[in-house]
Amino acid sequence: MLKPSRGKKRILEEGSGEENPSKRGKDPMPRPGLKEETPVAVQPVEELLTVELLPGDPDKTTKIGSKMKEDVREQVINCLRKNKDIFAWTPQDLEGIEPGAITHHLNLDPTIRPIKQ
Repeated sequence: MLKPSRGKKRILEEGSGEENPSKRGKDPMPRPGLKEETPVAVQPVEELLTVELLPGDPDKTTKIGSKMKEDVREQVINCLRKNKDIFAWTPQDLEGIEPGAITHHLNLDPTIRPIKQ
């Protein structure tokens, strides 16, 4: 049982797992009015076509919708290929962006001994 802190009352909902921390994560008691969510697989609205922005280079591609008219599709592909220099394929291609803004580092102190928790 949890003790109230500094005179504030704390109401524990039965079955919340707070009265026994080892039960957290699983709720053995069904709650009226709450429905369990079922995962929904999200599918694309339409098939996507892969377009090579540099013909002959399969690494530099993008995808466009397949349901547009043929003439519109050709205009989109031509526009994408004309502006292929705007795409950033590697972090080095992101000119003007400080690498520290897109680099992840863990804040670890190498002088501290690791502790298994």
